Amino acid sequence: MSIAAKRVYCIYTERYSQLEKKEKTMKLYYFLLIIFLSCNSKAQNKSNCFTDKGIKTAMIEATLLRDKMQTVSATIHFNKLGMPIIRDHIERKIELNYDSTNLTRTIIHNYKEIENLSTIDTNVVTKNDELGRPLKIIGTDGRTTEYNYQNCNEQLEIYKESNGKLIHKFKSIFKDGLLVETIWIQSDNTQERKTKYFDYKFDNFGYWIERKYQYSDGELILESRKLEYY
Repeated sequence: MSIAAKRVYCIYTERYSQLEKKEKTMKLYYFLLIIFLSCNSKAQNKSNCFTDKGIKTAMIEATLLRDKMQTVSATIHFNKLGMPIIRDHIERKIELNYDSTNLTRTIIHNYKEIENLSTIDTNVVTKNDELGRPLKIIGTDGRTTEYNYQNCNEQLEIYKESNGKLIHKFKSIFKDGLLVETIWIQSDNTQERKTKYFDYKFDNFGYWIERKYQYSDGELILESRKLEYY
């Protein structure tokens, strides 16, 4: 699976049965987990841009509140600058490589336990901004992701097919370094799906350890982090 395109399998455009809707909700969580959310700006306080600086490992668990049996988990490892270097999921492992502070590529290890198969996809960053954030990523499948930033407050990701045709857009909005809203925008701009993030709780060091988020269909998720520090 190409992180550049985030595979459209995570985006659902039709109504589903209750069972399928559960799967949709938790798969969307996986989709959000692998997004490269960075918000850096020389004009703003760096503590609001590198919010995970000082964290070595974050063990994440997300639970669907209407059915607490529906839970997914992942572990993210950071370097000392607060940038993710490894993301471990049940179905995949993502390695993020840097040249100093520039993200240069991502390597996706996909696992299919039922079929006992594994694949590796490599996605290349072809352009970075002055802070090292990706401006364009090309996936193994030829799809691309383009990034636009508004200081530390907003990140827009534009996903395209290898022929340049728009797949969809994804916007992330931050306030004081915290994610508060994401917006998935359909290719023809006729539909938006918003997710709101709120009820943050923090540890004694000021890092968030719990939050809730709600999809536009009303599904509510509780997400928690167990942190290990440098």
